[in-house]
Amino acid sequence: MGEQNKLVLALMIVAAVMFAVTLAVYGVNALDTPIFERQVGATSDMYPTGISPSSWTFSIWSVIFLWQPLWLLYAFINICRRTGNGPVYANPVLLTPAFYFWFILSSVAMIAWVFFFDRLIFIGAFVSLFSIVFTVFAAMFTSYKPLAMYGGILIKEGRRVDIWLHRILVHNGLGIYFGWTSVATLINMVHVMVYVPEDPLELETAGTVALGVLTGGTLLYFVTDIFFFDRYSRYTIMPYLVICWAVSGSIDNHWNPEKTNSIFSAVILGLAGAIAVVKIIVTLYRHCKYPMYRDYVVESTIDK
Repeated sequence: MGEQNKLVLALMIVAAVMFAVTLAVYGVNALDTPIFERQVGATSDMYPTGISPSSWTFSIWSVIFLWQPLWLLYAFINICRRTGNGPVYANPVLLTPAFYFWFILSSVAMIAWVFFFDRLIFIGAFVSLFSIVFTVFAAMFTSYKPLAMYGGILIKEGRRVDIWLHRILVHNGLGIYFGWTSVATLINMVHVMVYVPEDPLELETAGTVALGVLTGGTLLYFVTDIFFFDRYSRYTIMPYLVICWAVSGSIDNHWNPEKTNSIFSAVILGLAGAIAVVKIIVTLYRHCKYPMYRDYVVESTIDK
């Protein structure tokens, strides 16, 4: 494990370059250029869904696009840091080639989505967004196992800070990305159901379908997170907060007590808020009662 891992280094560079291209494409879309026909926000306004959040909620993209470079920067810094066995990024390898592969694919899918959505190709935009959700989740899940496997070694080497940096920067950074693009996918699903078919669904009905999928997906994620994957995802909180943020924006934008989807959204917000509180309480309880890696003795090997 002491040698440089050339494959990881190469994929790390490609991941950083592809994400930079993603930021550039998204940024150019916000400008008045001949490359794009309209801004993403303008397209959303032209084709309402009845459940899209208020404009202020989309500021979360700034957080997402800032959070990803933070963990990428941390990954590059670890090339220069060393343990007694070699460079930190390779001892052990916590961000594996598979992790970078999935993240690179998510960047490709994001670039494709911007172009599809700009050209009003809603099926292509939906497939691209679904691909982002899948690949970001795959990257997040791929990052869980190495930390669970080698966390005890990191504790023994006095590298507890690295554990927390992975949880905060990588796991939750991808968690906010996964959560928000999941919501965006459901909004694009409404576009597909309403604006693509010759015999489209009613806007209200399509919105109800999307909200139903959001409810089911949130509950499924919560159950698997709490009862099956605690060892891996215990400290990943952001997906829950993102759902609360998105649904709050939807209620703010479309609240009408006489509309079914407004009531449905209010129920989802209450459910998502309760689930988020339960997740935080369970995390704190298990952190105190059942701490991870408690059987390992600290023995620092990081070169000063």
